[in-house]
Amino acid sequence: QAILIGGLGAILAGLATFAWSRDKSGASTRLITSMVMAALVCLMVHSLNGNTYQIDVHMYFFAALALVAGWCDWRSLIAYSAVVAVHHLTINFAYPEAVFPASHPDIARVLLHAVILVVQTAVLVWVTKNLQSLFSVSERALATAQAAEEETRLLNSQQLLRHEEESQQLFAREQLAADFIGKVNERLTDLLKGTQTLAETSQILSGNVHETDKAADVLTTLARETLASVETVASGNE
Repeated sequence: QAILIGGLGAILAGLATFAWSRDKSGASTRLITSMVMAALVCLMVHSLNGNTYQIDVHMYFFAALALVAGWCDWRSLIAYSAVVAVHHLTINFAYPEAVFPASHPDIARVLLHAVILVVQTAVLVWVTKNLQSLFSVSERALATAQAAEEETRLLNSQQLLRHEEESQQLFAREQLAADFIGKVNERLTDLLKGTQTLAETSQILSGNVHETDKAADVLTTLARETLASVETVASGNE
C-alpha cells in the first residue's frame, strides 16, 4: 500500500511539474497544480490509515488551501475545494478508514470539515478577487505611466530633431554668410590691387608728362636762342 501511494504521489507530482514546465504560471498550470495539491493531501491522509494522527493531518487540507491562494486565482481555490469535497464524499462511503480513523462513514464530520473548507474558500476567493482588482488597477496605472513615458520620450526626440535641424539651418546660413564675406573680401582685394596699379600708372604718366614739359621747355629755349641767332645773323647781313 505504501508503494502504491508513493507511486500515485510521484505521478501526480510529475503531472504538476510537467504543467509548470510548459507554462510557468498559466491558467492550466494553476488549476492542475491546485488539484494535484489536494490529491496529494488526500494521499497523505490515506497513508496514515489507522494512525491516531490521521484526523490531525486533515488540518493540512486547510494549510494547502492557503498555499493555493498564492496563485491569486479564485478558480484554483474552487478547483482545490472541489477535489477535496469529492474525495471526502466519495471515499467516506466507499473506503471510510482512508478519510477518518473510524471504520464506518462519519457524515457529520464530513459536513463539519466541508463547512470549514467552504468558509475558508469563500474568504480566500474574496481576498484573491480584491487582489486581482488591485493588480488590474496597478497594471492600468503602469500602462498609463509607460504611455506617458513613451510620449515624453517621443516629444524629446522630436524636440532634439527640431533643434538639430535648426542648428543645421543656422550653420548653413553662417556658412553662406562666410562665403559671401569671403567673396566680397576677394573682390575688395582685387579692387584695391587695381586701384594701386592705376595709381602707379597715373604716377608714371604724371612723371612722363613732367619730363615732356621739361623737354618742351628746352626745345622752346633752343628755338628762342636759334631765333635770336637768326636775327643776329640777319642784322649782320643787313
